[in-house]
Amino acid sequence: MAVMSFFTWSKKETVEPLCAEDAVYAAMTYALRKKVSVRIVISKFEGIEAYHFLEHAQAQALIDGKWCWLVVTPNAMITEGDEELAGQTAYGTKVINRYSTIKGIINYYEALGLLKGT
Repeated sequence: MAVMSFFTWSKKETVEPLCAEDAVYAAMTYALRKKVSVRIVISKFEGIEAYHFLEHAQAQALIDGKWCWLVVTPNAMITEGDEELAGQTAYGTKVINRYSTIKGIINYYEALGLLKGT
């Protein structure tokens, strides 16, 4: 039986997920594994003019009656993040614009024609 090593696999092209994909991954994982309510927060940036048009997506889970930010670590683990750090980014301060569901994010990408075959 052949065993594929990490080194063989790593020669393939890799794709780094954007915030929306991380948010869906984190929300789906927490909803299924922890059996908690989740939502995806869509924020706008304030503070740096060049990025005022950008939006950011990040998942939250309802844990012990409080909405906690979910952070995907570099090794694809999910942890409950620090609320203080969640609002500040290199692009400026995130200001919550709206909330979405996992399905809402998927529907949005489908409507834009960016997600095919789901």
